[in-house]
Amino acid sequence: MIITIIIGQETNKIKLNNMKLNKIYKELRKIDEFHSNFNPTNESKARMRELIALIPISKYDRVR
Repeated sequence: MIITIIIGQETNKIKLNNMKLNKIYKELRKIDEFHSNFNPTNESKARMRELIALIPISKYDRVR
């Protein structure tokens, strides 16, 4: 039972992180669309950098 609770909590954390990442990617897509249709503003560029910084990068994603 204790193992089930711990696994359940980890699963909930993963789902929560995925939900957060989905929101980040959706907002990045909106900003990208805005940049393709209009001139990028300093605020939109800053927000894009802020969102990109929130995305975790694994060692496999890094360019060597």
